[in-house]
Amino acid sequence: MSALLALLKQKQQDMSASRKGRTAKLPDGASRWRIMPSWRGEGQQFWHDFGQHFVKDSTGKIAAIYMCADKTFGRPCAVCDAVGNGIKGATDDSTMALLQDAKSAARVLVNALHLDSSEPHKMQILEMPPTVFEQFVSICAEWEEAGETVLGAKGKDLIISRSGTGKNTKYTVQVGAKATTVPVEVCNKLNSLDDYVAQESSEAQARALNSVRAVAGLLPLPGSAGSLPAPAAGAAMLTDDDPYAAAPSPARRAAPAPAVTDFEDVPDLTAKAPAKAALLSAAKPAAAVTGDDDLDSLLASLD
Repeated sequence: MSALLALLKQKQQDMSASRKGRTAKLPDGASRWRIMPSWRGEGQQFWHDFGQHFVKDSTGKIAAIYMCADKTFGRPCAVCDAVGNGIKGATDDSTMALLQDAKSAARVLVNALHLDSSEPHKMQILEMPPTVFEQFVSICAEWEEAGETVLGAKGKDLIISRSGTGKNTKYTVQVGAKATTVPVEVCNKLNSLDDYVAQESSEAQARALNSVRAVAGLLPLPGSAGSLPAPAAGAAMLTDDDPYAAAPSPARRAAPAPAVTDFEDVPDLTAKAPAKAALLSAAKPAAAVTGDDDLDSLLASLD
């Protein structure tokens, strides 16, 4: 596979993952549902585990949504790791709360019809909390042991009641006294939950990881002070208030240099030497004149 083809296939996967749509949520109060059998075939698993990370920014607005590989496939999740590392390093309550909210919650997906909605024959992917699915599994197993099914066109209506909010939300699940007639052709329009949970995307994962790091303070803005490398442990920090901060290091005292005669005292060796006669005349007094020609000649020869 060429490098370009690999990039194209990755982009196709990213775009496909972004078009999965939203799941149906259980509304407040009592609602009536019909749960469908497996999209894989008769007697197969009709549910799929699922989980998502909802990462909010400092204003509480959702910055990124990404599927949790741990809750969905039981594999290591990079976003879970980033959230966990951020929580360990959090130093204030607001950051801690945002990171706690970014954790993924386990959910279970099933094909279902919302029978008392405005579209009772629209096949939906219903997202159940684990507590709801646990109650449904107990009911389903009991009817299967009795030789009947609660799934599909010949199944039973489920009445699911929701009350409370947040961590105080409570659910109850029970079988309706009367079963709604559902066309068989409607029940055959099942969504592939395998296809739905295939939401891994390099682009969406990078966006989620960057959002988590931004909340945790591990992703400073370009050019900000936080982008500078931290000083080494034990290194002194220089500030403008330190009078010695800008002072140069003291230099080692140099050994005294040998004395050099000033250039004005150095004779100019390029100058022309004085004539010998001038030197002699400066060194000796002028010859005496006696008046005796022979003696004067002798004295002159001595010069």
